[in-house]
Amino acid sequence: MSSPREPSIRIRTEARETRIFGLVFAEQRRAVERRVGPEAFARAVATLPEDRRVELDEVGLFGWCRTSTAAALITAAAHEVATSPAEFTRLVVRDGFGVVMRTAWRLFVAFSDEAAIVRRAGTVYTKAVDRGRATASVEAPGHLVLEVSEWPDIGPIDIVAIASGIEAALEVAGRTAEVQHRRVRGADVRFDVHVRALPAA
Repeated sequence: MSSPREPSIRIRTEARETRIFGLVFAEQRRAVERRVGPEAFARAVATLPEDRRVELDEVGLFGWCRTSTAAALITAAAHEVATSPAEFTRLVVRDGFGVVMRTAWRLFVAFSDEAAIVRRAGTVYTKAVDRGRATASVEAPGHLVLEVSEWPDIGPIDIVAIASGIEAALEVAGRTAEVQHRRVRGADVRFDVHVRALPAA
């Protein structure tokens, strides 16, 4: 019997930068400010170029923010607290995306089994990011795979953010996940997700 596999979902690509959905970014931004405090957050924002500061001011919950602007904010804030951008990304994405999955998108984490996780993975991806193709499958019991393709300029911060978002979503669904990632076929990225149920309280 073949492993469950979600049909790959492709998002239209254009000659512009990849963007993150405003609701997701808003919670991520709040998580950044909580982590560093308002004064350090203001200093981090002040270091950004004007076009990025304007974008931070203007993006709404139902708009879109460039992922490069999100990465620039995270990098600047991480510098304020002497933390690596990758580690800081993991912290704030887990915080922020966890809020989104517990509230506005809570229906997406009603995972009854691994096949259900796979079926919803691509949908959650398309709601959060406006570029690329996400394909999910069950590699083996407790081992899920998500491959992201057709995002040629995906950067290290983006990759860590996706891995951390996977961890956050599964934790809200009552599971713990260890996510490993590697580039495959050039710019494509494979995320190997090892899932376990959280211990009963």
